[in-house]
Amino acid sequence: MKRRPWIPATLFLMFFLPARPTAAQTNDPLVGQQQYLFDVHKIDQAWNVTTGSSDVQIGLYSMLGFIQSHEDLSASRVLAPQGGPVVPDLDVGSEMVGIVGATANNGKGMTGIDRNGKLQSYSILRQVQGGDNEDNIIEFTRTNGTVEKYYLDPLRFGELLETGRTNGIDVYLFSFGIPAGDAEDFPLDGLPDADLGNFSEPPQSPSLLDQFFGILRGRFDTIFNTLCGGIFGSCQSPPDPVSNFRTAIGNAVKLGNGVIVSPAGDLAQAGETTIDYMPGLMNKYAIAVGGIKKDAGGNLLAWDRTRPSDYVDVAAFAENVVGLSGTGSNQYNTTFGGTAAAASIGAGVAALLKAVHPDLTSEDVEEVLKRTAFDTGAPGRDAATGNGAIDAKAALDYVINNDVQRVAKPASSVLNDTDTGTVRSLQGTGYWAYIPSNCSSYTNILGTEHTFTARVNFAQAFATTPDVWVRWAASDGIDTRFKLVDGELVATFDPFEKAISVSSTDATGFTVSGSYWYARFFNAQGQECPTKNNIPALPQDFLIAYTAVGTEATPQPLAASITGPSLLNSGDSGTWNANPSGGSDPYTYSWQYFLSCPGGAGPEGRHRPPGPRAVECGQWQSGGNGATFSLQVGAGYDPTIQLTVTDLINATVTATKTVTVAGGAGGARVEQAAAPVPSLTTLSAETLPARYALEQNHPNPFNPSTEIRFYLPESGPISLIIYDVTGRAVRRLIHSVLPAGTHRISFDAASLPSGVYLYRITAGTFTETRRMTLLK
Repeated sequence: MKRRPWIPATLFLMFFLPARPTAAQTNDPLVGQQQYLFDVHKIDQAWNVTTGSSDVQIGLYSMLGFIQSHEDLSASRVLAPQGGPVVPDLDVGSEMVGIVGATANNGKGMTGIDRNGKLQSYSILRQVQGGDNEDNIIEFTRTNGTVEKYYLDPLRFGELLETGRTNGIDVYLFSFGIPAGDAEDFPLDGLPDADLGNFSEPPQSPSLLDQFFGILRGRFDTIFNTLCGGIFGSCQSPPDPVSNFRTAIGNAVKLGNGVIVSPAGDLAQAGETTIDYMPGLMNKYAIAVGGIKKDAGGNLLAWDRTRPSDYVDVAAFAENVVGLSGTGSNQYNTTFGGTAAAASIGAGVAALLKAVHPDLTSEDVEEVLKRTAFDTGAPGRDAATGNGAIDAKAALDYVINNDVQRVAKPASSVLNDTDTGTVRSLQGTGYWAYIPSNCSSYTNILGTEHTFTARVNFAQAFATTPDVWVRWAASDGIDTRFKLVDGELVATFDPFEKAISVSSTDATGFTVSGSYWYARFFNAQGQECPTKNNIPALPQDFLIAYTAVGTEATPQPLAASITGPSLLNSGDSGTWNANPSGGSDPYTYSWQYFLSCPGGAGPEGRHRPPGPRAVECGQWQSGGNGATFSLQVGAGYDPTIQLTVTDLINATVTATKTVTVAGGAGGARVEQAAAPVPSLTTLSAETLPARYALEQNHPNPFNPSTEIRFYLPESGPISLIIYDVTGRAVRRLIHSVLPAGTHRISFDAASLPSGVYLYRITAGTFTETRRMTLLK
């Protein structure tokens, strides 16, 4: 079954519009040199599903932007550039944006992957202004000898990401590397390595990237040394601009629902030794794209200058890729190469996925691309190509031909919680947010590690076991590096990642494994704060966001019932529980209750103590929300309790339960049966009945007495009550514990008027009601 709102539009595209052009039908002159898009990445087949959406915005983050007036960029799709001057012939941005979104099938030049998405340029460099630090100035010498100067301000990395989020960017494509997101890059007792590594030169300007990253590394070092060596002394967490940039990445993914796509990074030469501090990734939150090429025999293998690493997710074509050229409005580069080209293909396919399913997050798109990629090179995952080559058609089919269940909910149950015995100091800015307010001076934190497994039930069961992954949740149960503060995610640089992972899955749910710290707080004198804390939280408090992809089972209709006492004594408090079934979990609950109005209810008919507050009788009152409801009852105020249950897909049902309070209502008072009841007879306690049963009274009709027989297969509390046809209790015959066996009791109705009466027995979960007639 498919309940996604985007399906009708997709079906319209598939069945009512003309077939999308294939490679052979596309009339762009250079399409013959773009065959890798079709025979490797299946772009032509993906166009039969969608060619993109004008609601999707793609932001290209590069040094100087891309050419705005190119013949192959429709003016209606190019948004105003952000961040500074556009000097595209000195950057790779034009080549990249052409791969993503050149105006396909227009008889000019090349074909882009996304034909409809909006394209916007974000330039990191800006023109030099008075007072700028000379150490941060990059000089460009053009072919005509003109020297131009631009300024590198590292804070612009984060600022322009925030600008993109504000502008509604859906896919963020980077031409440069970004700081890595692995926990080991941020050690507890020092600064992170600010070295951004060795980056390859773009084909057109060998000196530009060297200047760019040389200044960037020097600028980061200067900031770190100034802040940590002179102002703050020993730093415990990285200062700006790295934290600023990481926070902006977090905001783009979590708050902006953006997809981050980055090159895996290029080696300066084939076989170069890699460095530890990898560019191109915020580990869980970005898609790092490696490169592939074809050998002489047409076989796919890793592009030999891809920077191999565990963070590479997927790969795309990286050799002799066609792109726009920044040197002129009708110029093209047919020999563009590197993981920047591969990342552009990845961004184009990500934009197609966002077109058919806008709710997909960066984690979702990454998982979809990884799970639908086809293997390249040696069998299995490879450090240079990740899970394999991107298959656009398979990725789109994966989300449109399956049910995609995207939910955030607490763990259904905690299966185990184990103290590992690991104790360590938890120092650093990342943990200060957890210091209790009443212990603000207790800044020394000692943590004991706990590992756990927890069960999460699907909102709706699947017909077979689906694919499942966890996403960035709204709590810190997934990762504590970013915390939501006043609507913004603040980077904490927690060196211990509290990540959770899926350990097993079945058709009804999945199990996650994770860890947390039981934290104690001490001051400088070694005194302990009396308040303890859990970092990030107890597992039952984790809000686990997950995506499950598969075929959902046909849900049973939503139903609900109420369990709890049916009979209470005056002054008692009763608690009733909601019992939903079927439908689609999670459920929401709403309770109401109605108090009957007995004679002498007090001034204005209001219910006074023992209730917690004055309540109008004869009117429905709000009982609050939640799976349980409690109420203290007074004599005569027999409550009717109503439960409303709404499920995930907004189906709603109601359930009602009427409770009798000893003392009766409206003058018809319940007569308490004495214990033991003289007229109660146990006929047999040796041969036990096989089941609960209530027989028809005999005789019936009767005047004025009759006999009621019932069967109890086991001992337990029994209630037998007589009601009139309005549902009002008029006599309580039994309210006690009885042994197993066959029982009979006499009912004398001499004081009651003629009419039809009901008698109901309740024994544990067994309830049965029958009718009888009194004729006088």
